[in-house]
Amino acid sequence: MRNSRFFFLVSCVALSNHVFASSDNFSDDAAYANTSLSNSQQSISTFSPSRFQQFTSNPSETKYYQNGKSDNAIKNDTSPAFTQNDTAQNIKNNVGKQEAFSVNPNAPEIIRSNTMQQDAYNITHGISDQMIQCVPKASACTTTFTQKICDSSKPTPMQCTSTTVVTINNVPYQTEVTYTGNITPTDPYHGTFQLPEGGIVQSLSITMKSSNIWRCHNNYQGYINDHYISTYYPSCGNKLGDLSFSSNQLSISLLANTNVNFQIKGGAAFSNWQSAHYSATLLVTRYKAVPTITIKNSCTNISSICALTKSICTEPGGNRVFNGVSVYQPCWNTQNNYSCAPADDHSCDSLVSSGCSTINLHCTETYNGACVQYENTMSCPVQTCKSNDVICGEHSFCMDGNCYLSSPSQNKNFGKDEAQFAAASNSADAISQNQTTLQAFSGKSTSCSLAPIGFLNCCANKGWGKELDLASCSTKEKELGQAKQHGYAIYIGKYCSYKILGVCTEHRKGYCVFNGLLAKDIQQQGRAQQLNIGFGSAKSPDCSGISVNDLQKINFSKIDFSNLEGSLQKQANLPNQSSVKQYIAQKIQQEMNKKT
Repeated sequence: MRNSRFFFLVSCVALSNHVFASSDNFSDDAAYANTSLSNSQQSISTFSPSRFQQFTSNPSETKYYQNGKSDNAIKNDTSPAFTQNDTAQNIKNNVGKQEAFSVNPNAPEIIRSNTMQQDAYNITHGISDQMIQCVPKASACTTTFTQKICDSSKPTPMQCTSTTVVTINNVPYQTEVTYTGNITPTDPYHGTFQLPEGGIVQSLSITMKSSNIWRCHNNYQGYINDHYISTYYPSCGNKLGDLSFSSNQLSISLLANTNVNFQIKGGAAFSNWQSAHYSATLLVTRYKAVPTITIKNSCTNISSICALTKSICTEPGGNRVFNGVSVYQPCWNTQNNYSCAPADDHSCDSLVSSGCSTINLHCTETYNGACVQYENTMSCPVQTCKSNDVICGEHSFCMDGNCYLSSPSQNKNFGKDEAQFAAASNSADAISQNQTTLQAFSGKSTSCSLAPIGFLNCCANKGWGKELDLASCSTKEKELGQAKQHGYAIYIGKYCSYKILGVCTEHRKGYCVFNGLLAKDIQQQGRAQQLNIGFGSAKSPDCSGISVNDLQKINFSKIDFSNLEGSLQKQANLPNQSSVKQYIAQKIQQEMNKKT
């Protein structure tokens, strides 16, 4: 295990010195670094100044040193050198013989210098007078950029067709109907008749006509199909040839076109009766053709995120006949246009208004194969302006001393270089801290509740710690919100977390959260995009680290560390020129003190 760790740390050093070369092989880079180090050490150990031409270890000037104990050798050679040196003699012979240099007091440079001396206070304080005019200098502004995250919706259109379908059904109903007719006699006591429609007889009246064939004071009863109708009491004073039976409290079921048997009981008859007439009222069941209208939609289970935008009648309305039934509809077929997207919280609108530009879009929700919601990473300008200086005459003077900030020339690639070294360093640290698994840049899985519109939304990308409605979210959801704002989270997907009667009532979004921009960038661009190793499902994210073998397969030169570079540039604390001068002065003074 110790050897594995040593190998990896050496590889990281090689990566730092040969970061992102054309080679994609981690081991080759490590070997290159070791060879370079060995060659450098060997060159230093074998260096000899004798390689230079005319080199001598004992020059003639050595006699002047005398171990720092005496300067007599230098004094003894001074007088002969002064008399023999041409330059020294030239200076000696011409000193005092040249005419004095004459300064023109009317020269522009002299006038300007005198003005600056005489009017120094007003100039340095930006005060105009009769000698000089001071005006404010235009503000000097600098612009930096910071990243912010918001959600934006992009509706996708959907078109559906509504078609009118008509079905004719025979619906039963009951009604009363009265039939009349004649009864055909078969003998003095029986006769038959038929009804054209079956039903329940509710009332019946039978009247008979014949010669005097009945006996008076006899009780004659009338029956149909053995069901009692009524009793007739003939008297001797009446015409005994006429009999009648009637009742309106009957409930006798009869079939259509089937003989109904009529019978007389209770007394003798002397001969056949001549005729009989009936009137029957029935409760019958009949059927009526009733149209049933249904609307068939080509789109089933339209999502709640879809809103109807326009309806177009493609087949105008009117009357149509179905199985003999006329049906009217104002429109027979309709085309419905929908716009589908989650509710937009317009969190990006204010950023766009302030000049922010999109630098990355990540799809967080799809519908019918189209992305309808994005997590939008935006680069936002932050402008800082200074206007502390004034222009007096031809020059600019600072009012408070803070207008001209002396700053060293910085390496423009500082953020990129530091990001690359950080990748190597953090890989070694992560491996050393995970000896049992030998993985780097591990994260943790978490999720947030995505409630319906109008309810608590713990997946919001803004407002954490400020808006009261987000204060009810769990601690983990608040931590996730902060991680998303800093760019440490990777969105995995959405899943249903709770159902009622088969209907999903609550969704959650799954994320992998890492401990910084470096880990997140390497996981997202190295692991996912280069190695094609996924992050699991939305419900069970896989936020594990990257193994040593997989790290060696990643081409770090292809990873965009721009987010990390910006962060490192902000954190860089370089000394200013004043601090450097003060430090140098202190060091010089310390050395001088050592000599005294």
